[in-house]
Amino acid sequence: MDCWNKEIAGNGLDKIMRKLFRVKHALKAFHRAEVGDVRKDYKEAKETFCNIQEEAANFPNDVFIQQSVKEKQRLFLIAKVRMSLSIRQQSKVNWVKFSDENSSYFHAIMRKRRLENRITTFMKGDVIIDDYEKVVNHFIKHFENFMGSKSSAISIIDEESVKHGNCLNLEQQAKLQHAARGDKFSAKKCYNSLVGETHFAYANAIWDTLVLPKHRFIFWQIANSHLLTRDYLHHIMVTPNNLCPVCEVEVETHDHIFFNCYYTSQVFEAVNRWLGDFHWPRSTVEMLQFCSNATKDLTQRILNAVMAAVVSLGCCWFSGAAAVSTPISNPDLDLDLSLRPRTQTRN
Repeated sequence: MDCWNKEIAGNGLDKIMRKLFRVKHALKAFHRAEVGDVRKDYKEAKETFCNIQEEAANFPNDVFIQQSVKEKQRLFLIAKVRMSLSIRQQSKVNWVKFSDENSSYFHAIMRKRRLENRITTFMKGDVIIDDYEKVVNHFIKHFENFMGSKSSAISIIDEESVKHGNCLNLEQQAKLQHAARGDKFSAKKCYNSLVGETHFAYANAIWDTLVLPKHRFIFWQIANSHLLTRDYLHHIMVTPNNLCPVCEVEVETHDHIFFNCYYTSQVFEAVNRWLGDFHWPRSTVEMLQFCSNATKDLTQRILNAVMAAVVSLGCCWFSGAAAVSTPISNPDLDLDLSLRPRTQTRN
């Protein structure tokens, strides 16, 4: 009670949470001092009981050892009960903590419940029948007795009326059959065949395995113009302005950020000096044309990966994180440090 009654800063639920946190540590200390390590005690009691049983088997005429067996058995059973109570309590704590999350603990509990609730036998008079097929047939007949073996909804369907309604044509039927493979039906394949799947020529280059996963995601957003640039935000919410927060000259668009900004061109020049003679795209359209024409040649794939890395890192840099948190150490870029306060508005 001293931990609970002790004054602590805070108000409302925050104060109660802090008090409970203190009580938690006090209860842990009490448990270690009074109860001890239940798992360790159970393991030691079990080992001692097994050892004394072996000695009793080797010396069956020793009265003292036989009495010790009963005493060690009593201690082992007590430790076993305490261990069982501890495991049950921990199981409740784990269920409160993890609940029905998609975790290995949840699936283990579900498997255990399925095994416990599974019906594997039934009694016929005084005989227990555990044959699998007989158990299945017994329950099928049980439900057929009061539910019937045929649906009443089928008998009231007029097949002639169905034929006069909208039916699938031969092409649609062929596509529907194409979506089935053996006894399995693919809803995804059926939907794509009926609606029409759109193929993008630049998709293979963007999702190339040489491109890092985080670069692929940003690269795909740039290709589809899905980034929240200021020219887009200016139409859906109130913004101070729609100018580029770095150069503050032109409107911030996808093409401006990654291709036309003055500072972006300096980055391209610096990378070009390292990469060699490479024609950088000047717009999103040119970038998509490059990705569409990219072959499986290793050189083309490397150039594609470098371009994805540059535009992805440029996206992060323009967001202000890199410019505000870390100094610019590349002298080739020759960027003014006064750029930092400008990019703070981007954070």
